[in-house]
Amino acid sequence: MAKEISCLDCKHFDLGNWGTCKAYKDGIPFEIVSGELSHTDKLPNDNGIRFEPIKDTNAWCYILQKNRT
Repeated sequence: MAKEISCLDCKHFDLGNWGTCKAYKDGIPFEIVSGELSHTDKLPNDNGIRFEPIKDTNAWCYILQKNRT
């Protein structure tokens, strides 16, 4: 089992297009969403983008603001 991380806590998650992110614009693979694989390491087809935690204490405000611009 991979280290528990949540796509919702990643600064690359796209709230405006649910289930996608900058790394996986066509959909985050089930293995990542389910926790089978951790996206802290390079994975196939991730476009060189990996999980990066949101440093802001209010993650949702950060994501909403990012998706408005």
